[in-house]
Amino acid sequence: MRYRRFENPDALAPSEKVQLLAEYFSHYSGLAETNMEALNVNLPRESFAPLLDQIGGLLLDASRSAASQAGPVRMFLDSNTLPAMLSDRLPDDFRAFSLECPSLLSSSGGRPSRAG
Repeated sequence: MRYRRFENPDALAPSEKVQLLAEYFSHYSGLAETNMEALNVNLPRESFAPLLDQIGGLLLDASRSAASQAGPVRMFLDSNTLPAMLSDRLPDDFRAFSLECPSLLSSSGGRPSRAG
């Protein structure tokens, strides 16, 4: 299944967004003054461990494949060789993995970024 970025079916008009953000800011500003601990509640990483393990495995497999097969990643690795002091320490599958990670964090939602 191809990833599709979540889209809110009940999108707000720009003026509604401004109003909502103002209320949001006011709410959390007040909370910061009265109950700072409530702003620092985290969900344990273990809550998502199975999902993170699955995603991590997919990323590792994809980076190994991209580093070893013809395609844009392999071409990039070949075009951007490392200095000798780094080439033994940074194998191509690790370099491919390092290239994949920022794409996961981008806000492009699976679309090519504007920067390239």
